[in-house]
Amino acid sequence: MARFVETEHYTQLKHHASWAATIIEQGLPTPDIETIAKGLMAQYPSHRPSIPANLARYF
Repeated sequence: MARFVETEHYTQLKHHASWAATIIEQGLPTPDIETIAKGLMAQYPSHRPSIPANLARYF
């Protein structure tokens, strides 16, 4: 996850789905990917972003 947030993909994600970036940023201090994943999945149904295909794989 730490590597992902340093990529251009993450920058694009912040632009297209800021809610997801916020959840990721909140979870970064503790590298618990399961907690981050659960937070993203919980919000995804009501916040479906219109994101490019190259970012969709992260969801």
